[in-house]
Amino acid sequence: MTDADEARREGEKAGANRYLRDIVAAKVEHLSGRSTDQVEVLMQHVDPGSFTDEVGDVDVAKIEAFAAGVRGAAAPAHVVDPVAEALGRVSKREQTRDRLTGKGQADD
Repeated sequence: MTDADEARREGEKAGANRYLRDIVAAKVEHLSGRSTDQVEVLMQHVDPGSFTDEVGDVDVAKIEAFAAGVRGAAAPAHVVDPVAEALGRVSKREQTRDRLTGKGQADD
């Protein structure tokens, strides 16, 4: 192998690693529901090469497993159901209206 071939292969490897990071980050962001900024912080601590198989191809199963772990860690402690919240507001309004109009009170 000549020096030119070796240099070309090193360049290809460096380019592939750069795009590999972007591919892994985009897939993790999509699967985990994390923001771009959060994924960027995570990717600073992860070797993108760990998401490849022995040939060097992207192993989607590895990315999915990582994203599932990240998603689980990022789950909010309190999840708000917007429908239940809206129905609760309607119920409170009805109770206030009934109290103010005297509706539902026993006749004296």
